[in-house]
Amino acid sequence: MIHKDLIAFLGGQTAVANILGISPQAVYKWGDEIPRARLAELAIATGKGASTFNDLSAVENIWPELKAATNERT
Repeated sequence: MIHKDLIAFLGGQTAVANILGISPQAVYKWGDEIPRARLAELAIATGKGASTFNDLSAVENIWPELKAATNERT
C-alpha cells in the first residue's frame, strides 16, 4: 500500500494525526512518505488490517519484535 493510500484508508490526515497524537499539520508535512517510526506506530495502533509493517516499509528486518507481532495478527 502506498503511503498516501494508507493515510486515505485510515480516514485522512486528521484521523492519522488523532491516532498518533500529533497535529494534522505534522502529517501534512510528511508529503508522500510516512516516516518509518510513524509507520511502526500506525501498524500497532490501527489494527484495521491496512497492512503489516513489512508491507509498509521498504526496509527489511527492522524491529523483529514488531514483525513477529504483525505477522501473528494476519
